[in-house]
Amino acid sequence: MLLLSPPEAAHASVHDAVALVSGRLMTRLAQGVGYADALRTELSKEQENGRLLRLVLKLGLATSRPSLPANESYGDHPDRYLLRLFQDLLYGSSDEEGRPLISFAQAVHALNKLDLGHDGRALLTGREDGAMVLACPCCPLRRELAPVLSASGIRPQVLVSYHE
Repeated sequence: MLLLSPPEAAHASVHDAVALVSGRLMTRLAQGVGYADALRTELSKEQENGRLLRLVLKLGLATSRPSLPANESYGDHPDRYLLRLFQDLLYGSSDEEGRPLISFAQAVHALNKLDLGHDGRALLTGREDGAMVLACPCCPLRRELAPVLSASGIRPQVLVSYHE
């Protein structure tokens, strides 16, 4: 606009040029900030999903590896029994009629407690008749998870190296 104006208006300053484009600049800046916020939100969701998946995989590998030892009762070992009961709490809940209850919020809440080693107690029921109820804090469960994995010979491996 300033370049297309007649020569008598040649006394235009930088302030006049900024006034003409400031609306567009602010719109672009707001769009960029909004996009960065959306990316940050999605990144935090993916990070949370990865953390929970890693914890579920560790729990599954620690309690359900019958191919490693020679005996059939791998998950019933004292070190693994509480972890097995915790796994039943996550996946084996049912109502009075025996129908499965699936609560993603409850499962995520319990996994977060396990990951943090929270002092809150989880009510674990026995596998045989369901009569035995343990109020077990999550802190000992978390401490049991790492030694069980290392005793089983399970080591995380990187399949693809990105540092080539």
